[in-house]
Amino acid sequence: MDQYSQTGRRAATLLVVALVVLSAGPGLALAQSSGGGLGFTGIAGTVVVEQGQTVDQVTGVAGSIIIHGTVTGDVSGLAGDVVVAETGTVQGDLSVASGSLRIAGTVAGSVSAGSGNVVVTPSGTVSGDFSVGAGSVAVAGSIGGDATIGADTISLEQGAVIAGGLRYDGNLQDHPAAVVQGPVVLDESLGGGMGADRWTTGVWQFPSWADSIYGFVANLVLGAILLLLFPNFSRRVAERVAETPARSGAIGFVSLVGVPVLLVLVAITIIGIPLAILGFFVYMFAVWAGLVYGEFAVGYWLLARSSEDVNRWYALLIGLLLFTVLGFVPVLGGIMAFFALIVGLGALGSAVRGSYRRRRGAEPTPTDATTGSGSDTPPA
Repeated sequence: MDQYSQTGRRAATLLVVALVVLSAGPGLALAQSSGGGLGFTGIAGTVVVEQGQTVDQVTGVAGSIIIHGTVTGDVSGLAGDVVVAETGTVQGDLSVASGSLRIAGTVAGSVSAGSGNVVVTPSGTVSGDFSVGAGSVAVAGSIGGDATIGADTISLEQGAVIAGGLRYDGNLQDHPAAVVQGPVVLDESLGGGMGADRWTTGVWQFPSWADSIYGFVANLVLGAILLLLFPNFSRRVAERVAETPARSGAIGFVSLVGVPVLLVLVAITIIGIPLAILGFFVYMFAVWAGLVYGEFAVGYWLLARSSEDVNRWYALLIGLLLFTVLGFVPVLGGIMAFFALIVGLGALGSAVRGSYRRRRGAEPTPTDATTGSGSDTPPA
């Protein structure tokens, strides 16, 4: 998968994430104590490193990430806007998916971004490589390494300096005073963006990252439904994954392989064909729910390490985002998704079996009646 497709998908995923985060009640978060040093890790409306302040790192999901001071490590996140102001310095790498990215200060490492709009102002400096997929990119500052840009419009303005080479795809507009010291190569495999000209010229192709966006949104919707209808059951599934991951994985693998074989055996008889067809749809839904529960469980486990009171909605969002990003990594992404699937499917099966045993072994109590069946009834 090419680099632009990866960064483009991150940008599009961000648009969904930003809506979810901001609707949850955004607020201002100043970089603060995180572990042994200063920094920010988490979810907030706006993350700000004030001028004169020095922090170790910034990692988060936010409406805006604004760097006025110094970050000695990396800056990474999903945000509506990311700004490195003129007084701002990022001594590590900058890796973001954002609606817009503006670099007016210094990034000592490399930049990797998927954004709607990217600007490197005349005062902006990137010492390392610059890899961007965006709708539009304007460079008026300096880039110390190679630049790889896929965008609808690419503008190298007066004063722009790229010490390495430029590999690009899109409409390149370079000012006569702009300097590219290395080779300039048109690479159409990067993808030139999603501009309106693709529609009017009839050469539009459905974006390769659309499947990932669709999958993220679909999983988010299913996860939200499961958490709303079965909050206690969903918590038990997540806890089973955390407590017995190997056992859950083994059960999930056997179920994943064994159920289709069983359905084929059922379908051998004419009477069994309708049951096999019905079982197939139930099986496919269970696999989907198992995948969502597996990713949710990982997010739940990560949050549980830092707090006993886990917000299930944050756990769902973090889990889905984590596996969306991992999906961009060849081989590893597929392995991790398969792991989430089998442990989630196994924990789901175990939790369903446990709920069934409890209901068979005891009559409903007054507490059950008041809490309602929705919180403990497993999804059919």
